[in-house]
Amino acid sequence: MRNIVTLILVVFIISLTNCTSNSGKNESLISEKFYKKQKDSFLKSDLTKFDYNPRTNFTYGNIDSSNYYRVLIFRDSSIRIFGTDVFSELFNVPINDFSERDVIVSKSETNYMLTDPYDDKKVKIIKNTTDSNVVDYFLDLEKLILKYQILEIDKHSQVNTLKIVFSDNDYLIYKPDSLVFKSSNKEYMKYLFENGKEIDKNWIHFTDKTNIDYY
Repeated sequence: MRNIVTLILVVFIISLTNCTSNSGKNESLISEKFYKKQKDSFLKSDLTKFDYNPRTNFTYGNIDSSNYYRVLIFRDSSIRIFGTDVFSELFNVPINDFSERDVIVSKSETNYMLTDPYDDKKVKIIKNTTDSNVVDYFLDLEKLILKYQILEIDKHSQVNTLKIVFSDNDYLIYKPDSLVFKSSNKEYMKYLFENGKEIDKNWIHFTDKTNIDYY
């Protein structure tokens, strides 16, 4: 009887080990698939203009600079925009006339409905005078995030690299042919790539733990 119990325990441990191993392989396949089939279309997309994570969604520019805005996407397909002056200038949509702080934007075929996040009775309808629709623009970016299975995009604050996170131990860093430093201190560069495995001259893969706190 003891031998049977021991055998069952051994089989269980082996099965558990295999499951754990396969789970790790499945996670790494996300970055492998992305690198093999999707990296080129990603680099051509507007996702490269933004930082992204599930909590704050799309961030353009640095929060400490004047060239900054952030877009949150709601379940009803409306968006909330922080930094209305910069957004209005870049997209030619005069939402800053309605609010200098932040605003919720919903769309119809030819109009935008603006709502004050702090007073839902304060509403304004403005005509869309451009060929595109800013709400659809960000909804399409969100679809790409889901298609690529991206958890986070991080534009490095000191150099023009892109960190693309798929899980807390599976991510890529894209290093352009020409690195542009935003700081005179370049010493940290030797630490930026040291735990990664170079796939080619532009892409490095990492399996070390990265900090994610979105949940």
